[in-house]
Amino acid sequence: QENRVPTPVPLTWGERLQQFLSTQKIAPVAFVFILMLALFVSGAVVSASQKALPGDDLYSVKITLEQIALAASIDEKNDAELQIQMVENRLTEIQTLIVAQSYEEIPETILESTEQISKAIESIQTVNEQDNFSATELAAQLSGILEEQKSILEILVRSTPSNVSANFYRVWAASDFAKFKVAD
Repeated sequence: QENRVPTPVPLTWGERLQQFLSTQKIAPVAFVFILMLALFVSGAVVSASQKALPGDDLYSVKITLEQIALAASIDEKNDAELQIQMVENRLTEIQTLIVAQSYEEIPETILESTEQISKAIESIQTVNEQDNFSATELAAQLSGILEEQKSILEILVRSTPSNVSANFYRVWAASDFAKFKVAD
């Protein structure tokens, strides 16, 4: 008798797929795909959050990212620059809320902007302890932003209801205080 090797029975497509998936070949591909998808989604969320306004779902992501940037800051001057940028962000958000007639979010955003102005002043004062020249530049930058934003807000506030416009005294007071403090 001859030693005959039995002819293998061809696999069905389902059996081939199961055989392929059961091997370790797919795990690295799946991992890379999931990682790329996660990076894409998180990048899209980060990008979308930059335009978020108070009251939007992604606004907390925006604020968290600002705080992470501040925590990762390398020195006091960079901290102050970030604080100044956050002041400008809050004041720009107020403008956008006025234009969008989203008045319910304005009082809280005004409060946040005044707190941010105070933090920026503190950061500039900390820089001043080490580097007077840089502190002077930062103070000028903050003063310029406050002047510009105040001029714009003074025009826009005329279109807000009186119960909302009454809150703007806080921005004016914080702005004037900041100019006084950074002039020291």
